[in-house]
Amino acid sequence: MDANIVEIYCLADEFSLNFDAAMQGHVLQKDSGKRSRNRKFILSDSEIITILILFHLKQFRNLKAFYTGYIQVHCRNDFPHTVSYSRFVELQQKTVVSFTINCSVNSLLTEDTFHKASSRCSLWTEYI
Repeated sequence: MDANIVEIYCLADEFSLNFDAAMQGHVLQKDSGKRSRNRKFILSDSEIITILILFHLKQFRNLKAFYTGYIQVHCRNDFPHTVSYSRFVELQQKTVVSFTINCSVNSLLTEDTFHKASSRCSLWTEYI
């Protein structure tokens, strides 16, 4: 398991938990009269955000090649429950807001602050 992946996942997970809690009372709900399922997705928001951050850090140019050729092959131990690429594209749409805010907050940090925060894995609570 790559230590960088663990650090990125830990930061993304902490951010996702705090972001979801902060957004809980501020999101409009659809009231279409239909019953909806509330099943958990196979990939968590934190895993999706981690994969997207890795895509940018590894400087790949093609998300499909990165996901199918790197994540599903070389990172099988880190992401044991990957989904098909087309399903991943569908799932990443639900994390676009949190991913964008995560990247914006992360870009404001200096490298020193990032390393201190990643050691305790509670960086994002200060920014929400």
